[in-house]
Amino acid sequence: MRVSRPLIACICLVTLVALAVPAYALTPGELDPTFGQGGKATALSQGGAGYAVAMDTHGRVVTAGYTVGGSPNFVVARFLQNGTLDTTFGDLGRTILDLGGADRAYALAFQTDEKIVLAGESDSAGRSRMAVARFNANGRVDTTFGGHDGFVLTSFGKDHQVANAVIFTPDEKIVVAGFTSAGTNARSAMARYDIGGTLDHSFSGDGRASFDLSHSDEQFEALSWDEGNYVLAGYADVNSVPAFSVASVLGTGRLNDQFNHNGFNTTNVSVGRDLGFAMVQQPDGKIVVAGRAGNGGRNDWGSVRYMPNGGVDKSWGKRGRVVTSFGKSFDVAYGIAMQANGKMVVVGRVHRTTTGSDFGLVRYNTDGSINQAFGTKGKVKTDFAGGADTARGIVITDSNRRMVVVGDAMKNGVRKLALARYVE
Repeated sequence: MRVSRPLIACICLVTLVALAVPAYALTPGELDPTFGQGGKATALSQGGAGYAVAMDTHGRVVTAGYTVGGSPNFVVARFLQNGTLDTTFGDLGRTILDLGGADRAYALAFQTDEKIVLAGESDSAGRSRMAVARFNANGRVDTTFGGHDGFVLTSFGKDHQVANAVIFTPDEKIVVAGFTSAGTNARSAMARYDIGGTLDHSFSGDGRASFDLSHSDEQFEALSWDEGNYVLAGYADVNSVPAFSVASVLGTGRLNDQFNHNGFNTTNVSVGRDLGFAMVQQPDGKIVVAGRAGNGGRNDWGSVRYMPNGGVDKSWGKRGRVVTSFGKSFDVAYGIAMQANGKMVVVGRVHRTTTGSDFGLVRYNTDGSINQAFGTKGKVKTDFAGGADTARGIVITDSNRRMVVVGDAMKNGVRKLALARYVE
């Protein structure tokens, strides 16, 4: 399964800004031609995939993912504002870390000192463990973390355990969320570490916690911190069919029974298998979860908004749910971000009518309706080289009103880490 000067100075500033802006006005959802090649960039010529993206305090883009071809390894890369790799970071722009198995990073977080934490899995001999690695701000492996190797591997005593999300909390804890499984009946799971990478035993007794949100399969895919509690989203089976899930966990590692009366909520979005993959919390505490809505013989994009107490917010879309179709294909939403004005931008994979797939973006108004001023009637599709392209993460920079999306794209038969930057 598997965030007054003198007049002459002002005149100069305006002139510089004018020179920096293209000769024509860019519209919301349009690729930014000052980034990469026509708004798109790829990296890792040997093969790679991007799963998470964030922005550092200098406006540089940092991505997390893994190499492809042979045994995969963790990879973290940093890009300059023009879309080229930052050669002062790691090994000419990226650092590859072998954790000893088939290693895949799915999430990243910044510490307050700008060290970078990646989380995912390390699979060896058919058994996987949650994997957490830390890198210094210059991209080098932080050998003070987890001993001398810069990473820690965590088992729950099962065959498989995977971290899909990671955050760094105000009290300097590293928290990951995902699942643990003996091969069937996966359980939602979390682990908490201190600043040095040791499991924090004040969390659930030994630093690890698993939960039963269903009678069969489930997992956490997204994680955030909310005034002392953790908010998580993913999916959990309801009558043997997966539905969106959202949960609240106390700082002690127990479900918060003040949240929807039992600590969690599961929600059917469509008529089939619904999988929540991404989450964002609004300033008012409302929670928006996005993912896949199983709709008969196809998959659409689905989203649900929840109240701060865990109940479905029926002012979002239709009875709290929004289903967006791109046609009769298998489309999935993997990432979500909120603009400063409260509008939501969701990204994912959109299949073409013939073969392959594209980066997809959709912008929603604050009530869940599609924002028609974005792209073409609210939707954007981006093809890199005619192959299979998938967008998985998004970060919005309100300072220059741009959105950077990360994923992977097939170019000349090689799957590469891919980035695209769009006008907000």
